Amino acid sequence: MQSGHDITTDPKEVFLAAMRFRRAIKAFDPDRRIPAEDFDYLLEAARLSPSSNGLEPWNILVIESPELRERLHLEALLPQAQLRASHIIAFTAKTAKVLAEDSSHFRHMNVDVRGYPADDIEQRFTRFRSFLAEKLGLENDRAIFDYAARQAYIAMANLCTAAAFIGVESCPLEGLVYSAAEQALADAGQLDLKTDRLAVMVALGYRSEDPHRDQVRRELSEIVRVV
Repeated sequence: MQSGHDITTDPKEVFLAAMRFRRAIKAFDPDRRIPAEDFDYLLEAARLSPSSNGLEPWNILVIESPELRERLHLEALLPQAQLRASHIIAFTAKTAKVLAEDSSHFRHMNVDVRGYPADDIEQRFTRFRSFLAEKLGLENDRAIFDYAARQAYIAMANLCTAAAFIGVESCPLEGLVYSAAEQALADAGQLDLKTDRLAVMVALGYRSEDPHRDQVRRELSEIVRVV
């Protein structure tokens, strides 16, 4: 894999160089596609992301269909520039019905994935429900979904950072009509709105032109306080 930034032997500088390289690219080169090996690496970076209570309450949809992309453009206002990106990914997050009412996802993650004994899962699930009740309120479906969506954002951020390491551009897509995007995904048979909702989308590919301005951020002295 080739990087889009200068190579150095200092791992700290490698990381910072990648972060300085990345932009929220608005115009992608439609003729360049991310190689399969590199795209698998990006998905693996997302998969390895941490999550609250180890529940990984997200799934990833890779939107290849030209018809679905066009519908997202027309109905969900996916910008034309991002429409032509090499890859468009949707991160979905579990609903309150899945996380707070039905223990099947909790059981799958703890028994099948993490290898905990099956006979104490209901007790573990009861403790998890107590956590949700105390922190979010079991009756607050939106707050529970937002809790899951925040975990999906961690996975997306790791994917975007991993992309910068190999010179792949990324642009989170939040200026969408989420209800229209969800309906398009549901109509395509890719989303059950009772169990999963759209958390965020991201476009991936290569820039069609160099940025017109340098990356700018606030200084550390402005944003960090020691208390």
